[in-house]
Amino acid sequence: MDKSQQTIWQLLDSRQPGGIESHILELCIGLKEAGWAVKVVFLTDYGRHPLKEQLGAHSIAYKCLDGKANSLWEALSDEKPLVLHTHGYKAGFLGRFFGNFHRVPVISTYHAGEETKGKLALYTFLDRLSAPLSTPIAVSKQIAKKLPKKTHCINNFVSIPDHSPTPYQGRVAFVGRLSEEKGPDLFCKIAQRSPQLSFHLYGDGPMRKELEETYGNHVTFHGQVNMEDHWQNIDLLCMPSRFEGLPMAALEAMARSIPVLASNVGAFPVLIEQNQTGWVLPLEQLSEFNTALNHWHHMDTHLRQMIGQTARQKVKALYSPQAIIPQIEEIYLQAAGE
Repeated sequence: MDKSQQTIWQLLDSRQPGGIESHILELCIGLKEAGWAVKVVFLTDYGRHPLKEQLGAHSIAYKCLDGKANSLWEALSDEKPLVLHTHGYKAGFLGRFFGNFHRVPVISTYHAGEETKGKLALYTFLDRLSAPLSTPIAVSKQIAKKLPKKTHCINNFVSIPDHSPTPYQGRVAFVGRLSEEKGPDLFCKIAQRSPQLSFHLYGDGPMRKELEETYGNHVTFHGQVNMEDHWQNIDLLCMPSRFEGLPMAALEAMARSIPVLASNVGAFPVLIEQNQTGWVLPLEQLSEFNTALNHWHHMDTHLRQMIGQTARQKVKALYSPQAIIPQIEEIYLQAAGE
């Protein structure tokens, strides 16, 4: 097979950047380097989007549909990719339905592990119910448990950037969507209890206004930014999440020798080796988070650096494109009958 003549579609519905978008960018870069023709398809064009700019910078093709179901139908009829890979519940549900009708093999990655409410809970239910119409991939064992038995469990992954250590300044960061499942409110409460450290919150979401009004004296709110410009300003990533899969932010931090302090949810207990690449603590036990932060802050400089280096080595070995892309390629080829 000439991979350069076989197009892999990555289908998503996205208004703003997040973990799924970071995953898709890394996946497209890895697939392109492996010789595949790859295209990102946005179900709806919401205007300017950082992912579009990042794809353009890497010369990765993308197209935007008009948000209507028939536009996806027509696009599949016109181009018929080798494989359709979906991300997120809306793209997953529509992609599986139309992909199967057009006899295009569908791969669906399930990224989120949180329990949802209201209308979103119905969408999530339908997304999981229709999983057998695709070859499902889960980014953690906890997510895989909610899916069919034949689900593949494959790690998220990140590129390993060049990295030069910066002087320690006691800077603790939260990176992610400001919504309940991510625990930004818990991060702010932790900050309030540790005035000896500098706390920074990167991201946006429905909880931002209230959190900024309540904790603005304890936390610096940076909003939605390109983290490539800010990772060098972070010494420790704190993720007191209530629900998780395998968050890209944790991998991106560790790839830059930044250890992670997180709740024992999702894939964190597998990713983080206690006292070696970071710390995993019981959910919402804030006093234990503060104790861990104080321990880290007063740690010997050499030991602190060694923990960061060990974190980077683990991501390089188990969560890099070199480790993961071949696994995804094999799933594509099996789905396509090659």
